[in-house]
Amino acid sequence: MKSSKPIEEELVSLSQAGDEAAFRQLYDIFLPKVYAYIASRIEDKQDAEDITSRVFSSVVEHLHRFRPRGEGSFSAWIFTIARNELKQVYRRRRLPESLIEQTEVFLPAMESDLQQKELFGQVQQAISSLSKRQIEVVRLRFFAGLRNKEIAALLHLDERTVAAHISRAVENLRAKLEVSGDKERQI
Repeated sequence: MKSSKPIEEELVSLSQAGDEAAFRQLYDIFLPKVYAYIASRIEDKQDAEDITSRVFSSVVEHLHRFRPRGEGSFSAWIFTIARNELKQVYRRRRLPESLIEQTEVFLPAMESDLQQKELFGQVQQAISSLSKRQIEVVRLRFFAGLRNKEIAALLHLDERTVAAHISRAVENLRAKLEVSGDKERQI
């Protein structure tokens, strides 16, 4: 008989019981999300890879302590670890944590087309003009691919509040990018 638990919860339970294949599946699910989130806050690709590695080392080390608190709680837990790793990087570098909100979005090396780089630069600039909370929810939603429920659990917000932040952020981004596009067309 099939379990009624969501796949994430099932994989976590199996991983906690020592099932390496289940942990590999969790890793495969979360690696791209965690890396995209970290890379959206750190300029250097190697640093982003190192931090991502530390996140998963911490997950392995502390997985036995994790206790599910409902759907999406593992996502919230792993992204809390990622946020804490980022904060530690900024502390070690003696940079203000507020700088986390101002870091550039990592542009993959394969994005060699100048127009795409310009567009990413415009998006990056537009994102940096949002409020700190909006920047965080945008990065978690669109870079890390988390659902609103997962973001709400991670940031200790109501799910409707997360939806409102995302909605306002998207409106603000759309307006800023339209203005930016209008200025380029006038030149």
